[in-house]
Amino acid sequence: MNSRLTQRLGLLALIILVVMISPAKADSIMFDQTNTTLPVGTLFQNILVFSPIGQSFTPTLTSVNFVNLLTGPADLTTFTTPFTLELNIRTGSISGTILGISQPTTITPPSPFASIVTPFTFATPLTLVPGDLYVMQVVAVSGNASVGSTNSDNYSGGTQILGGVAQPNNDLWFQEGISVAEPGTLLLLGTGLLGLAPMVRRRINLKNKISDRTEEIPTLCER
Repeated sequence: MNSRLTQRLGLLALIILVVMISPAKADSIMFDQTNTTLPVGTLFQNILVFSPIGQSFTPTLTSVNFVNLLTGPADLTTFTTPFTLELNIRTGSISGTILGISQPTTITPPSPFASIVTPFTFATPLTLVPGDLYVMQVVAVSGNASVGSTNSDNYSGGTQILGGVAQPNNDLWFQEGISVAEPGTLLLLGTGLLGLAPMVRRRINLKNKISDRTEEIPTLCER
């Protein structure tokens, strides 16, 4: 194999290795308002039957781009049927102005009594005013689903809403906050390999020069 072909193959292998290492992303999650206490009296309400259904909350952050709720099948006889949900963020009350609508989330329950932590994400963060009251309203797009709540007032910044009416002794199980994508360590590794490319190329060139000079020395004929 001649020196030029060796050089090209070496550089090609390095380029392939760097390209294969993509700039991976890792999410940095900051929770703001949450209610994840699940006493023995955890309840599930049918979203269609008790619509409009939701939870009021009072944020301390200036934005939100995700909400997690606890959901499950509402019909135990057809629990394997998928359901699709969306989440509205409203100002002030369950009938207030809609600030944003989440991307649809489709769930296929694994069992009739499944309690599923269901994520709702927004394409862009919604701007909030810390200390103001907002409402997260869960909406059934298709299928028959229920949403989980507790039978005690665990969250002081708001209350559950059933059929449009506030329930002072209940709260939904929920988490809300902001998720920010950050560069992963693989990106740093890829950058390091790119920095090594000139060094590898210099070494290849040096070896080629030595090889070329060696080829210029006449070989001795066997006697």
